[in-house]
Amino acid sequence: MSAAEPSSRNKNNLNKSRKNRNSNRNNNSNNNNSSNNNNNRNNSNNNRSNNNRSRKRRKGIRNNGLLDTIRTIVIQLFPEINPERFEIDYEKWSDYSEISIKIRGCPEEGMHVNKWYPHAIIKLEDNELHVELLTSCDPITGTQILDRFIQIARNLRLRYVTLDDASTIYFPSSAYSNQKCGVSLAMLEILQSGQSWYQRKGFNTAWNSSHLKHNIDISLMPFNDFINLIIGNEIYSTIPARIIQNLGQNTKRLQMYKKQRHDVLRTQMDQLFAIHYPTINMSDPVTHVIFRMIEIIKLLPEENACNSSQLQILKRIVQRCQGGNYPVIKYNPNDLLLILNY
Repeated sequence: MSAAEPSSRNKNNLNKSRKNRNSNRNNNSNNNNSSNNNNNRNNSNNNRSNNNRSRKRRKGIRNNGLLDTIRTIVIQLFPEINPERFEIDYEKWSDYSEISIKIRGCPEEGMHVNKWYPHAIIKLEDNELHVELLTSCDPITGTQILDRFIQIARNLRLRYVTLDDASTIYFPSSAYSNQKCGVSLAMLEILQSGQSWYQRKGFNTAWNSSHLKHNIDISLMPFNDFINLIIGNEIYSTIPARIIQNLGQNTKRLQMYKKQRHDVLRTQMDQLFAIHYPTINMSDPVTHVIFRMIEIIKLLPEENACNSSQLQILKRIVQRCQGGNYPVIKYNPNDLLLILNY
C-alpha cells in the first residue's frame, strides 16, 4: 500500500504549497474553535496560538541543535531500521527553512521500492509535520509508520500533521507502482465504511467533514441503486457536446437519449457482474459488495489479478465515483490535517 505520495515542493512552489496548507489549517481551526465558544479561556489560548503561528511562519523552523534531538527521537521510534539509513537535513532559504527526514528502511529484497530510495519522507516546518511520502515496507506497516510520524510530532510538541492522500492498493501487492494494477485506497475505504483510511486516523478538512454523512449514506445504499448513480454520472460525463447543443432545446428528447444510454450501460454492467461476479447479490449494501469484490480479486492467481476482468470492473466503479460533474463520492484528498492537542 502506498499511503501518501510526494507532493510538489521545490523552491519555486514551496510558498504556494505552504500557503494552501495554512489556509486549510485556518479553516479547520475556525471550525474547531466554534465548537468551544462557551469556553472563553480556550478561545483566548487558541487566538494567541494562531498569532504565534503567523509570526513563526515568516521565519521557518530554527535549527538550534534540533537535528540531534530529532535523530534521537527517530532512532528510538524506528528500532527496526539501521540508523545509517536515516537522512536528516536542515534546509534554509532567504525567507524560509525546514528540516527533512528521509527513511530508507527497506531490506534489499523489499518488493515495494528500491532499497536506496526513501520509502518515507517528512518535512518539519514551524509548528507542522508534513508527510511527503509514506510507503509500507517490511517489517513496518504503513499504519505503524504513520503512528510513529504522529508520535514524532507529539514529542516535538508540534500542532499539526498534514499530508495529501494518494493512497493506492495494488492487485497483486507485488505489482507496487504499476498504476495499471492500482486502485484508489481512499475510494475503496469510503465505499466500505463511509470514510477514508486517513479520516479514520483523524485527518480531515472542513469540506470533507461536511460530506461525511453523504458518503456514509452511499456506502449503505443497495448496490443496485448505487450502480444507477454510477451510470448516471458516466452518462453526464460522456454526452458529446453536439448532442447537448442539438437536444438542449428539447428536454424530452434529451431525457430519452439519457434513458437509452442508461439502459445500454446498465445491461452491460449486469452482464459483467453475472459473468465475473456471479455470487454477488446486487441488492446487498454497497459496503458488502465492494468488500466481496476485493476478496474475490485477492483469491485470483497472482499472475492474473492485474489483467483480470474483475479488477477492471472494480476500477471502473471507483473511477466513476470520482469523476464527472456530479461525483458520487465527495472527497478532497489534498491538504488533510490532523490537529494535535496537548
